[in-house]
Amino acid sequence: MMNALINKFPTSVSDGNHEYEIDSDYRTAIRILTAFDDPDLLESEKQAIMLANLYKGEMPPDPQKAWELAAWFLSCGDDGAGGVDAGCGKLFDFQQDAKYIYSAIRQSHGVDLQEVEYLHWWKFNYLLFDLRSDCFLQKLIELRAKQKTGKLSKEERQYCARIAPILELKQRYSSEELDAIERFDALLSGQNPTHTA
Repeated sequence: MMNALINKFPTSVSDGNHEYEIDSDYRTAIRILTAFDDPDLLESEKQAIMLANLYKGEMPPDPQKAWELAAWFLSCGDDGAGGVDAGCGKLFDFQQDAKYIYSAIRQSHGVDLQEVEYLHWWKFNYLLFDLRSDCFLQKLIELRAKQKTGKLSKEERQYCARIAPILELKQRYSSEELDAIERFDALLSGQNPTHTA
């Protein structure tokens, strides 16, 4: 088990026989996670993007092992044991909340992500999950969690209504889903829906 106080953050993964160098920069991890959020990509395409971006060269010959090691790295070595799950699901999005993440890390830790050439993915996560309570992203996350669990006060509900466009995590739809929604909306408004095939 990795201890951030005494061990260096990993820049390679091992299948037990061989070490495989990885691109451990936070930007690479975010690109991979963003691909996993893309509804237009097949699971196999998402996995291919993950492997192609994460491994710097050689990767484990067993694709399943390569995927497992990549998933281990992206989860910051967390095997799920002892992890905190508030049961709220996703509370922030790397694309939608990018500017708030940037400013929160700068405000909380004095790190300007635009000036940093390299920042290890795990270090980035540790910074991200230790934000000052008065930064906007932390407030957004708290409000989203309370909203999902139905624990907002009256004042918080009013505030959430005012910032709804920022607060609501946008649902991403595939091209096919968007076409279906468009056809359904056209039917509801009495228009003749166009079919795209």
